[in-house]
Amino acid sequence: MNRIHFARSARLVLLAIIALAGAACRDDRPSVPAQSRPDWIENPFLDGQFGAVGIATRSIAGEQQTIDQAMAAARTELARTLSSRIETAYKTAFNSSSDFTSGKHGGAQQVAHELTESVSKQLSNEVLRGSRRRALYTDPATGDHYVWVVVERDRTLTERISGEAQRQLKDRGIAGSEIEKRVADEIAVAFK
Repeated sequence: MNRIHFARSARLVLLAIIALAGAACRDDRPSVPAQSRPDWIENPFLDGQFGAVGIATRSIAGEQQTIDQAMAAARTELARTLSSRIETAYKTAFNSSSDFTSGKHGGAQQVAHELTESVSKQLSNEVLRGSRRRALYTDPATGDHYVWVVVERDRTLTERISGEAQRQLKDRGIAGSEIEKRVADEIAVAFK
């Protein structure tokens, strides 16, 4: 009978130890529902902004270092988004152009990619210099920093992008009123 009583007691002690260990390891940080996070985290184009969000995990280097990392990540994302929208504008314009559908200038996809690289190189630094931090959010559960970087979507941004695109078209010998208008129209749509 002693053995049975001892086994039960040992089992209870073991369960108590496991429960205490589990409680000690429990994360007491409050969980933050997605609804309490700012809307710009999911949609960096709010309020007519051309923006991007960068995220950096809490670091032992300190809060300012983490914020700087989030800013850098947001600007990298902003440059990627700029490039992606320009390439989409080119592809859409080229795919509907008789010059490309007839094969006069070669493959629309390849030319669009090459022109996008040229335009992006010319404009990325300028656009990134014009970017600014609009908001900062620190997740209370994780300590991660979210930074919203924006560039005002105004006529001058679209004009600069369109102007550089037109210059690249001329440099490649693709200039023509039809294709230039299509590219300008698609860029206006992509950056409105």
